[in-house]
Amino acid sequence: MGTNGGGVFKSTNGGGTWVALNSGLTNTRILTLAIDPQTPTKLYAGTEGSGAFDLQQICELLPQQGCRAPVLAGKAQLLLKDKAIDRGDRLVWKWVKGAQTSPGAFGDPLSGTGYALCIYHVSGSANLVAYAAMPAAGECGQGPCWSVSGGSLKYRDKEGASDGIEKVMLRAGDDGEAKIIVKGRGENLRLPSLLLNLPVLVQLQATNGECCEATYSAAIKNQADQFKARAD
Repeated sequence: MGTNGGGVFKSTNGGGTWVALNSGLTNTRILTLAIDPQTPTKLYAGTEGSGAFDLQQICELLPQQGCRAPVLAGKAQLLLKDKAIDRGDRLVWKWVKGAQTSPGAFGDPLSGTGYALCIYHVSGSANLVAYAAMPAAGECGQGPCWSVSGGSLKYRDKEGASDGIEKVMLRAGDDGEAKIIVKGRGENLRLPSLLLNLPVLVQLQATNGECCEATYSAAIKNQADQFKARAD
């Protein structure tokens, strides 16, 4: 749904709940929406006075099913810091000792596969509480955002323009060797309101339908300014 001043919103339950799809959208006065007939997961928004925007990958309102999880407990880590001055905000998600992940599962972010880091409360009914988009392709500074280095896919954006995300590393591998690291900081981060209701589920969702996840049923710290936990 496009709005006049509020941007674009999405519902997957008949309008019961809505989530904003405004990552990368600099004009929230929406005139029209269009789905790419060749890529149904891609949505374009036509705005008043600023042209059309290719909206970035955004989380599903409910967690995806069948996602890869770590093969060892206590290895995947989540750190969230919500400081009084937003430039001190921080997000770190480390999905290590992951289940077998082929290189093809990550798709091709250099040209067409986008990602979103999605944080859910899953006590009772699941509820999306925070997200960060990592779009495919694009320019970050004076070079491409995505690159291939040492067999890993890497995202670098010193400005954290897309929801505060500065670094992403995706590494395929056998059981226990696959790894994902996502790091962000600053005022562009979309942090959830801390304290968090446990358990918390974190998923990395890709536009090609793949996903990886970790569940946090207990926390090392769960305070108004910091959340720190190791996965189940």
